[in-house]
Amino acid sequence: MVVSIILMALGLVAMSFFIYGKVTHYSTKTIMLKIIASLLFVALAVYLFFYKEFPNVGIYIIAGAALGLLGDVALGLKRVIKSKEKLLTLLGFVFFALGHIVYVVGLFVNYYVDGHFLVILIPILCALLFGASVFLFEKMLKLSLGKFRFIAMTYLIVLGLLSASGLSLCILYEFKNTFLIVFFVGGVLFAISDGILSRTYFGKNPQTIELILSSVFYYLAQFIICFSLFFL
Repeated sequence: MVVSIILMALGLVAMSFFIYGKVTHYSTKTIMLKIIASLLFVALAVYLFFYKEFPNVGIYIIAGAALGLLGDVALGLKRVIKSKEKLLTLLGFVFFALGHIVYVVGLFVNYYVDGHFLVILIPILCALLFGASVFLFEKMLKLSLGKFRFIAMTYLIVLGLLSASGLSLCILYEFKNTFLIVFFVGGVLFAISDGILSRTYFGKNPQTIELILSSVFYYLAQFIICFSLFFL
């Protein structure tokens, strides 16, 4: 428990310094702080994987967190390598989408109960509706997705699947499985973070508070998802 607290505390410190650089002057140092903060949530998942004696779902959590780290690297580099901005943004979307898929697969591989098809079907339907809502969000939030519209729709489907799957399994287990509940909270925070992030990436004149909150909710989401292993 002590090691987990230390890793999370260090992560919050690194996140704070990263956010400060993000809203003042984005530089190579800022990217390094972002990577350090992300390495720490991966380290948390790895530590708890060993601490809890190698639970199978831990492999998926580590893999999903590692893909999140790669997504952070890509989105960080796009700020300083302007010539590759679109490519790096696309890679960021891909890494995060793959990370979400890995998380979801890990949940169902380990917690699906035979015969409960609705536990899978309903999250898929919800995710598809969530993805289709990109057109509504684009108008409501005054976004300009441009060539990223299809990519954004695909990512929203995967993001919706993450949160909906967590909730679906929580209901299946009657909210008595602490791991699933904590994981679900992390998934919701992820959705909130990406909702705010869409404004900073595709909106006009993003506010400083939006830049701050998107990162705060993101790191809270990742650390909470990784820390969910503690409750196995």
